[in-house]
Amino acid sequence: MAGHHLPVPFMGRVREAGRFVLFLRDVTDALFPPYARGAFFFQQFVIIGVKSIPIVLIVGAFVGMVLAVMTYQQFSSLGIETMMGPFIAVPMVSQLGPILTALMVLCRVGSAMTAEIGTMRVTEQIDALQCFGVNPTRNLIVPRIVCCSLLLPALTVLSDVIGILGGKYLAIHVYGINEHYYTLQTLKHFMPFDIYTGIVKAFVFGLIISSYCCFKGFHSSGGATGVGRAIMEAVVAAFIAIIVTNFFVSLLASHIWHAWFA
Repeated sequence: MAGHHLPVPFMGRVREAGRFVLFLRDVTDALFPPYARGAFFFQQFVIIGVKSIPIVLIVGAFVGMVLAVMTYQQFSSLGIETMMGPFIAVPMVSQLGPILTALMVLCRVGSAMTAEIGTMRVTEQIDALQCFGVNPTRNLIVPRIVCCSLLLPALTVLSDVIGILGGKYLAIHVYGINEHYYTLQTLKHFMPFDIYTGIVKAFVFGLIISSYCCFKGFHSSGGATGVGRAIMEAVVAAFIAIIVTNFFVSLLASHIWHAWFA
């Protein structure tokens, strides 16, 4: 009968998935106010949102300019340079903006969430909070998840805007594309549905980053080595989840577009 036993790594993943579901249940139960430390929300707003703006703007600007370079190389040979606008704006808003912003926030904020909460776990600070009757999920986890989920769409919009402007600047002032026709073609093919899709993606990505990174930190063990392992696992798993989720959300958005607007 021993040959029919499931492999240990598989059972470990199943147990971790079960712990994650229970963790999300606890987060949902603690999601509604009142909160004991309302000022902690403002602190997370600054850490997650305000301090992420510079890197988001830099990445967004250069991604938009790279799109301009790539599209000009292809479109100049076909004589349709004025069509560069939509091929910069649409991918930036619906695909590259949400994904790259999420990855930047994952590297900068998600890893820090895992490290901070994991350190509190292995140094028994979370146990101390529970001894004093403080709900660690409500006071440590919920503010991070709420702020990250709501601020990532805002950061994505900033990335989209600066990326589109960067691509437009390069197309007009470097490649000499007529600004009137460039803008006309962009407005003609750029749809609000693309914006909505990108914002929904950003919200889902923010939820994935904050919830899983907090989960890995909350269940860290094994001292400093365990915290480092939790950070690595959280970043890798969240990265893969973002890429996979982006595909399914894009597929769903495509079906909705053809069903309602085509």
